[in-house]
Amino acid sequence: MTLKSSSDRSNIAQKLLSAKQPVSQAMTDDYFHGHPEWAVRYGERGRQFCTADACFHIEFLAGAIQADSPEAFADYARRTAAMLGARAIDAHTLEKNLAHLEKHLGTVNE
Repeated sequence: MTLKSSSDRSNIAQKLLSAKQPVSQAMTDDYFHGHPEWAVRYGERGRQFCTADACFHIEFLAGAIQADSPEAFADYARRTAAMLGARAIDAHTLEKNLAHLEKHLGTVNE
């Protein structure tokens, strides 16, 4: 989707950034709720990393929107998947994380 004006893109990017913390926390809560074994395995440190990762996703998404470049976010997602793969984390984990992002960003205006 291409937005017509840079002002529209900037407004949406700012809205995303202003919702970054609560959305990232909600994503993490959902993710750990769906994977209770992660709370045992990774603990609070894992929750903090998960929240930080969600913040990065939102920041890059906001930047891609502001730049009117969906390709930039796609490139970010590919690089992130490669980085996770190097750490033996399945790319499906990123897909699920981005699905949680979509779900929670859909509630920003509610």
